[in-house]
Amino acid sequence: MKNKLAKIPFISILIISLFGWSAAFAMAAENPKFNTFTPYTHTKAINQDYYLLDLKNDTKNADWNDPISADAGDILTFSVYYHNAVNETAAHNTTIRIVIPSAQGMQIISTAYLWADNAENATYSNPLTENGIVNISSLQKLEYISGSAKWYPNQADWRLDAPTSFLFGQTGDEIIGSGVNIGDV
Repeated sequence: MKNKLAKIPFISILIISLFGWSAAFAMAAENPKFNTFTPYTHTKAINQDYYLLDLKNDTKNADWNDPISADAGDILTFSVYYHNAVNETAAHNTTIRIVIPSAQGMQIISTAYLWADNAENATYSNPLTENGIVNISSLQKLEYISGSAKWYPNQADWRLDAPTSFLFGQTGDEIIGSGVNIGDV
C-alpha cells in the first residue's frame, strides 16, 4: 500500500502540469500570428505564404526574387506580404516598415518589418523581419519614389485590382519612416 500512495502525488502533478501546458498553448493559439505557412515562395502556391519582402526589377521585366540585379536608373518594386494565419483573430494596429539604406553601394540590403499590438510572433519590440538584397552593377544608392506605395489587402491582385487607400489619412510614404499602419488584419 505504501508504494501506491507514493505514486499518487506524482501522477497528480503530472496531470496538472499537462493541463496547465495545454491551457497555455490554447490561449497562445488564440493570438494572431503572421506568415506561418512555410516554406515561403516567390510565386503563388497552395498552403504557402510569400516571402515577407520580395523584390522585382521592373525595368528588366524580371520575376520576383531575392537577390535581384539592377543597373543605375532601373525601377525596382518591393513587395511586403502579410497574412494573419490564425482564423477568427485580428492583429491590431498592424504596421509595415521598410528600411532602405541611404549609403551608396554595389550591394544594398533593405529590411522589411511587420508587427501588430497583439501578434504572437511579431510585436513592435520583436517584429517579423526579412532582408532583401539588390546587387548593382556600379556604385549607386536606392531612392524611394514618393507616392509609389500601393496597398492591396485581402488577397487583391496587384496586376488586376485597384489599390486600396491607406487608412488614417496616411499616404503610404510612411512605410519608409516609422511604418504604415494598415489597421486590423
